Amino acid sequence: MKLVADPADIGIVTPKLRSAWKKMKAKQLETGSTTADEGPAPITYAAALRIPMVAQYAFAFGFFKLTNYVLFFLASYFLGKHFDPVSANLIASLYPWKSEELSAVALLVMLAIMGILVGVACFVLAIVEIVSC
Repeated sequence: MKLVADPADIGIVTPKLRSAWKKMKAKQLETGSTTADEGPAPITYAAALRIPMVAQYAFAFGFFKLTNYVLFFLASYFLGKHFDPVSANLIASLYPWKSEELSAVALLVMLAIMGILVGVACFVLAIVEIVSC
C-alpha cells in the first residue's frame, strides 16, 4: 500500500499541473524527444513514518481528534446532569461543528475558562504566601 505521489494519478488536475504539461510538451517539441515525465516514486506508509516528527504529529493529532469527538458527542449528556434537557442541548449545540473553524461562542468560553484558571492560580499563590509568612 502506497501513498499517492502525484494528484494527477487519481484524476486531480490543477492549473499549475496543466502549465507544467504545456511546458513539457513544448520542450519535447523543441528537442524532438518523447520521454515521459515519471515524477517521484510513491512513498510507503512505513517510509512516511520514518520522517522526523511525522509519527509524533500523527499521534498528537489523533488524540486531539479523539478529544474533539468525545466532547462533541458527550457534551449534552454531561450538561444534562446539571441543566434541564432543553438547556443542555442548546448549550451543547454551541460547540463548533467543525474542528477547523472555531465559533465565537466557543472561543469566548475557552477564554473565560482560561481567565478563571489564571484567577484561581493567583488566588492559591496568594493564600500560600499568606500562610507561609
